[in-house]
Amino acid sequence: MRIIVALALTAAVTLAAGRAAAQPLNTCTAGKIKCVNTFTTTVFKCVAAAYKKPPSAAVQDKAQACVRKARQKFGTAVSPKPGCIDKVEAKEDPTKPESICPAGADEYDLDEMVVLYTESMQGEISPVLSPVGSSCNAGKFKCVGAMVKGLLACQEKAFKQGVGVDESCWFGALDKFSGNGDPAKGCFVKLEAKQKLGKLKTLCGSDGNTTVVRGMADVFASVVVDAIIH
Repeated sequence: MRIIVALALTAAVTLAAGRAAAQPLNTCTAGKIKCVNTFTTTVFKCVAAAYKKPPSAAVQDKAQACVRKARQKFGTAVSPKPGCIDKVEAKEDPTKPESICPAGADEYDLDEMVVLYTESMQGEISPVLSPVGSSCNAGKFKCVGAMVKGLLACQEKAFKQGVGVDESCWFGALDKFSGNGDPAKGCFVKLEAKQKLGKLKTLCGSDGNTTVVRGMADVFASVVVDAIIH
């Protein structure tokens, strides 16, 4: 896992350079980024809720129903209403070049990227499920969800305005997750500090992986937007 992340971080250097460059004004791209952001953060909330409880068929069914509902709103599950991506694409207007969607990844490709990222986070945060549930693991998924939400919001704003991604916005989201220069105030570290051996639900499935998870979020938020526009 860590070798894969290291390779991905190396590849992300090029994406970071592109991120800082001025982005073309494109309301469709901005809209799709917002759709992906909502879908990703909702899926993470579904997973967090499941990790907080002892694993069971009922808990799994509820999590799957939660994700299915998120997919319906995103546009990758059967629904009587158009999904988020469909709504964005329906706004294309030949007289408004900024509304034309790039021929990038479709909603099913983006869904797969979110699923793979979620699975990689599950493997990093808690390779083995706690038999009693874990408030720490659940909290960590919320931490990551908040970080990704901030990163994608930075990207959305850039495409709305036709400018490069504000680096203070980007690193603000990353640094908030890792403690703004004080590791003890990092989102993961604060949860890990609450562990008590006599209270199994407080135990974390992993420790000391703030830097790795921060890097994975940086890569995901960069790669998924690159897929939208290419």
